[in-house]
Formats: sequence, structure tokens, C-alpha cells
Amino acid sequence: MATSTLEPLLEGSRSLPSTRPLLLYFYFCAIVVLYYDHLLTFPAEVAYIWRRPKSRSAYWFFLNRYLNFFSTVPITVFNFVQFDHDSCTKYALSRQVLLVVQVVVVDLILSLRVYAMYGLSRRILYILGFATAIGMGITGWAISAQNNARNLEDYSVRGCFLPLSHASGIYLAAIWEALLAYDLLIFGLILTHSSKLWLRQRAPGSSTPLIYLMQRDGALYFVAMSLANLANIISFYIGGPFMKGGLSTFATSISVTMTSRLMLNLHALADRGLYSESPFPRESALTTDTLDTVFTQHYSVAGLAIELRPIRVNEPP
Repeated sequence: MATSTLEPLLEGSRSLPSTRPLLLYFYFCAIVVLYYDHLLTFPAEVAYIWRRPKSRSAYWFFLNRYLNFFSTVPITVFNFVQFDHDSCTKYALSRQVLLVVQVVVVDLILSLRVYAMYGLSRRILYILGFATAIGMGITGWAISAQNNARNLEDYSVRGCFLPLSHASGIYLAAIWEALLAYDLLIFGLILTHSSKLWLRQRAPGSSTPLIYLMQRDGALYFVAMSLANLANIISFYIGGPFMKGGLSTFATSISVTMTSRLMLNLHALADRGLYSESPFPRESALTTDTLDTVFTQHYSVAGLAIELRPIRVNEPP
């Protein structure tokens, strides 16, 4: 890298002592949301996951919930312990990969949900598979193309913080943009499904609000996840060298939290069989070897609230 290119980066990196508190603030907001919601929903997890026969959806739930839960520990250590430059460089790459893996797990779970909603349609499977292949290609290219700038070794500030050049920020933003595009594809498929169902089931003198169907199908979860992801993408473009991607942990925690709540609500409704009293006909009873019934259309979310609150056992979520 030319000296002229390094100068603005090294100049901006001198803001680390003042930037570090803001980075830690966003980080702790992320883990507070993650662990606080875990405490709120743990009784429901025990009732509907641990005490029930283990299904494929249960194992997906564990992977989504606890990969983020336990990986937070070493990340926290690196935020408060002094490490050499080589260790920080390896950590930065590992953390980027880990965050992407966590979001990919979320998207895989939500893809299964959409795949089930559309009755295991091969067309939907091909669309999702094609979009996934493109996203993986962009991710691999961006990770290999981006270059972390050298960390200044004369800092007394604890933690592992590496500045990013503008070019590196754009490369890494491409990963999150690909994930956001995939989320929007999922959201569009859910919205299309909800709209068609709403139009088909309208009756003279009465109709089910479209917002209810969107809540039931989990569309509002995507809104929360997409907004957090969008904020993180913006940070790569307008943030300083140390603030680029500063919301990555927050965006990932929101995605994991929303997905865990979606799955717990689905398990709760499946356990109580609430759709026996639903005005909506069961479009399909997908009890195949491929998907667990918790992903199926007739076990959907009803009355979803985005705010964090306990999912009470034997009560509507």
C-alpha cells in the first residue's frame, strides 16, 4: 500500500482512544439484548425444546441460539486484553467469518420457513439456492480482497481494534449487503405469500388485516433484522477507520434474537395446536422427513410483538 494511501488511515486511527468507548457501548448493547432476551425466553425454551422429543428444528434452534451465546465470551476477552498485532489480525479475520456464519445460520433457518410456506416448491428452492450461491461468492471474494491496515503498536489502549481503510470497508460492506439482499428476498417472498392469502381469504363484510398475516408469517422479524443490518452497512461507508463495521455484533445479535423468538413461538403454537381454532384453512400438513412441522404453514406466528418480553409457558406468546 502506498504511503499516500496509508496517511489518511493512520491519521484517522489516532481517534482510537476516543472511539473505543463508543465501540464498546455498541458491543455491550448487543450482548445485553442477546443475554437479556435469553433469560426472558429460557422458560419457554425448556418447556418447548428441552422437554420435548428432539426434532430437526430443535437442533437448528440450538445452533442459532448457542453459537452466538458461547462465541461472545472470547470476543469479550479480545476487547479488554492487550494482544500483539499478529494475534489481532488473525482475530479480526476469524471474527468476520464467525459473524457471517452466524447470519448464514439465521438465513438458512428462515429459508426453511419460506420453503415450507410455499409447500416445498422446487421453484422456491431453486430461487433460494441461486441467491445463496451468489451470496457465498460475494462473501468469499470480499473476505479475500479486503486488507486490514496495520495496527499502530504504540497505543496503550487495551483491546484488539484494527483500523479499516475506505477500500477495505467497501469490501466488507459487500458481505453485509449480500446478506441484506437475501433478507429482502425472503421478506418479499413472505409478503407475497401473505398478500395472496389475504386476497384469497377475504369475505364480504369481513377481512383479516394484512398486517396480521405479516405478523403471523414472521415478516416483522425481518424488518427488525434488516434495519439493524442496514445500520451496520452504513457504518462501513461513513464511519471512521475504527468505526467501520462497529455495529456488526449488534446486527448479528438482533438477527439471532429475532430468529430464536420466531422458532420458540412456532414451537409453542405447534405444541398447543392453536390452528385448530384458526379461521385460516390448513394449506398443507407438511410432516415430511425434510422439514419439521414447526416450519409448516399451519403453525405460524400469531400476534407477534417485536418488543422483548417473556414467552410464557401455556399462554399465547
